[in-house]
Amino acid sequence: MADLIPEIRIAVRALILQDDKVLLQHKVYENGDERYTLPGGAAEPGEPLEQGLMRECLEEIGAQVSVQEMVCVADLFKRKKQLINTIQQQVEILFRCEVPLNYTPRNGKKPDKHQVAVAWKDIDSIREQFFPQGLLKIVADPGKTHPTYLGLIK
Repeated sequence: MADLIPEIRIAVRALILQDDKVLLQHKVYENGDERYTLPGGAAEPGEPLEQGLMRECLEEIGAQVSVQEMVCVADLFKRKKQLINTIQQQVEILFRCEVPLNYTPRNGKKPDKHQVAVAWKDIDSIREQFFPQGLLKIVADPGKTHPTYLGLIK
């Protein structure tokens, strides 16, 4: 059984849609695995969630986002690759956001360490590589009414 890190990580994510596409970070790992993730990351201690999301988006996708409504909250137990046999609880908080109309996808000045690009993607074309899979139903059908709390996702 894996050891649980006692600190809970609060992660804020941006759901940014345009012309039936979603804005995603493309990540490539040392072992060649590829993932597509929503922009965002950990809010810093003392940082309001919206402010943390705006900072993360500026760092990762080079955009000043406008944060709209919260879409959902979910729990995720994530393996920590740096610490063998260790997991951390992460609370995922997803907000609908908008980028300026003239935004062109690009890496920001402080992208995620595995991030190679930012792109508008049709979610159906990258379903298998989307992470976390538990948010896929929200991203794939954003117009549908979903529960606010998704519970535990993978």
